[in-house]
Amino acid sequence: MKYKTVATIVPLLALLSAAAAGADTPRKVNAGVLPYACTDQGARYLLAFDPALGRRAWAAFGGGPKGNETADATARREFYEETNCSFNLKEIALVGPSVAHGFYAFVARVPYIDTTTISTPRQCQDVERSRWIWVEHKVLLSALDSPQPKPTVTAIGQGATAYPLWSKSLRAMRQQLQDGLLSEQDPCLK
Repeated sequence: MKYKTVATIVPLLALLSAAAAGADTPRKVNAGVLPYACTDQGARYLLAFDPALGRRAWAAFGGGPKGNETADATARREFYEETNCSFNLKEIALVGPSVAHGFYAFVARVPYIDTTTISTPRQCQDVERSRWIWVEHKVLLSALDSPQPKPTVTAIGQGATAYPLWSKSLRAMRQQLQDGLLSEQDPCLK
């Protein structure tokens, strides 16, 4: 139990120093992040399955604040927890936010980590997700442009399986696109 506590404290210290950097974002608001990685084939966006009743769809990462967290601190913590503590928070620079119906949405470039590695058991607490996919830039933009009530994406290496997007995450990503945080042009091929 002692080691579990130490494994939790070190990442929390990174969160606190990251929160100090974004002290100008509002506190006590829901926030999240749409992460992307640059590969030789262009941008890849990481999404996770949200198993909550009424959602049961794929989404970017986010949630509500703990205590007096700023929007960017909430986004960082939620991303860290929902990716099974797979990413080094010191390497993540948030861009934004874009605000959609009170939700503060950031984007961040992250290193590419395959979903098998993300799934590897760790001493990470509060992991709310257990399935992840990487989506090509053009596939995500096509879904954001779709008039369908529940657009879908295909995942890299998963064949033609259609993954439905959660409506509130979809709304936040569309706002990010409208605000220019999510670019129509692939950010890795500029």
